Amino acid sequence: MAAFHATFLGVAPTGLWDVGTYWHLATRPDELASMTDAELRVAAPLLDARLSGATFQTLVHGDAKVANFCFSTDFCFSTGGRVAAVDFQYVGGGCGMKDVAYFLSSCLTDAGCESAAPRHLDTYFRLLRRAVQERDDV
Repeated sequence: MAAFHATFLGVAPTGLWDVGTYWHLATRPDELASMTDAELRVAAPLLDARLSGATFQTLVHGDAKVANFCFSTDFCFSTGGRVAAVDFQYVGGGCGMKDVAYFLSSCLTDAGCESAAPRHLDTYFRLLRRAVQERDDV
């Protein structure tokens, strides 16, 4: 995912969804209104604005759940391996964190996200930095 985001960093979503992802606030007014966590309901528009206004926009997969990725048998999150993404139905513009958050929430429990997210985010940003440097060196 980091390589994908690095490849399309700063690319406009021409011919794609202006806002990539199936899950974005403008498409979910009913879900927002029915949220029982009042603090999160108030924070949601602020979070959405922050992500939409992020400096480093890219193309996002848009439905980055674990079921939409195929991993090689030697794949390891810390050392890598081959990965293929499928189902690019919602690809469009956005902050890469939307893909990352959705992916992590699709393969970890809430408690797992809370405890393991920092390690996974460190890995993502390390790989993103490397991919951006490689792209810029070309």
